[in-house]
Amino acid sequence: MAYPPKNLKGRRFGCLKVLSFLERNEHHNSKWLCRCDCGNETEAYYQHLTRGEKKSCGKCGRVKRGVKPKKKP
Repeated sequence: MAYPPKNLKGRRFGCLKVLSFLERNEHHNSKWLCRCDCGNETEAYYQHLTRGEKKSCGKCGRVKRGVKPKKKP
């Protein structure tokens, strides 16, 4: 029996703000739509957000940490 997902809407996890619930997968893990501070939208699972495993969209991470991207030769 699947329990209803805990409501994360409006909560912040790192640079991500949870916008809405998307779906549950076959293992009953809930997936959420999030918006990063840089403006990108990404999907994340409940357990990744609450454990601190997902804190940004992944595209803005280097810029936010102050690490410059490597130049291509």
